[in-house]
Amino acid sequence: MGERIVVRASLLVVLVQLGACRPVAATADSSSHARPPSTTERVASTEVAPGERLLYLPEGDPVGLLGRAVTRGTNGLLEIAAERAPGCTVAITTVENTFSRRYESDLRDVAGFDADIRRIAHLQARHERHLFLQLSVDNEKMLRADLDGNCGERVITEVKIGRGSREVVVGRQSGGSAAVDLGPVARAQGGAQRVIAEQESLSWDTAQAWAFKIADGNGGRADVEIRMPEVLTAGEHVQPRIEIGKAVWLVVLYRDARGDHDVLLPRGQHPVVFAAGRDLRLPEMIASNLPGHEEDRETLLVFAFTQEEDFRQFKPPAGHVDTVRVNEYVTRLRERLDRGEIPRSRWSSAEFTYVIRAAP
Repeated sequence: MGERIVVRASLLVVLVQLGACRPVAATADSSSHARPPSTTERVASTEVAPGERLLYLPEGDPVGLLGRAVTRGTNGLLEIAAERAPGCTVAITTVENTFSRRYESDLRDVAGFDADIRRIAHLQARHERHLFLQLSVDNEKMLRADLDGNCGERVITEVKIGRGSREVVVGRQSGGSAAVDLGPVARAQGGAQRVIAEQESLSWDTAQAWAFKIADGNGGRADVEIRMPEVLTAGEHVQPRIEIGKAVWLVVLYRDARGDHDVLLPRGQHPVVFAAGRDLRLPEMIASNLPGHEEDRETLLVFAFTQEEDFRQFKPPAGHVDTVRVNEYVTRLRERLDRGEIPRSRWSSAEFTYVIRAAP
């Protein structure tokens, strides 16, 4: 059953159900916010993050790593491309992120450039037992890449930068590839390990890249378009259409002639997941002017998030919310997105302003 929305500056009767969209129950509290892009943390015993890899050697050009493809060769080792793919462009956000940890990783899961890969293969050929990279680091910041263009399926999108020390050893200290909080960088003593060669033990006292995260570099942000007439006559029925080329989680807002906002989507606790290749039709709307007005301007606003976690962080307050609070939400939403709390490649937005003219 279709819903009608009366479009006027003084009142908006909003939809309860959308037949064209698939509602999914939300599990995050509506008041949750993204962590600000400046953090200081000391974490005790955490696993290496999914998609994250340690570098065989620290890299003095962290910016140059961003956007480069990472491939696993026939020898099973992870090699970083010598340069970015043609047409791949990178915009960078710097995030303060200080912590001290000790990492241990199987040398087969460590990444490097061509010369590094040859060195790792040589070391593996000389030793019968598995080799491990042990790294102690005082991290200072992260660089995040907002990628554009066809960058590749597995590319570096985030780089960690800090000072520390590392060594390649035979045998391992922990039961897995874990990071353990040691406070300031310190070298572990004792244990059953043996450093395999003097040149495989080094430290660096200038901030350099020591780890990175891999993600799909071909996705890019979703292009959003709103389709509806630019001029409406009071009493006219219209059904706006939203076109998006990929699966996203949607926030749809409305700004009236007074500049006040209301939420169209999501309603209640149900996010709207927009399937790729489908047009989303909003419920039918009936145009109406403010009393005594010959012409009013109003705007539809759409924010599309390519990851559900981001949607949960940025979604509107749940339940009935007064105009003041919705206006505050919209202002805060724009500030947080403009500040780069999430990469630009993971969200898109569109606005469509239309005119409502009084009936003849």
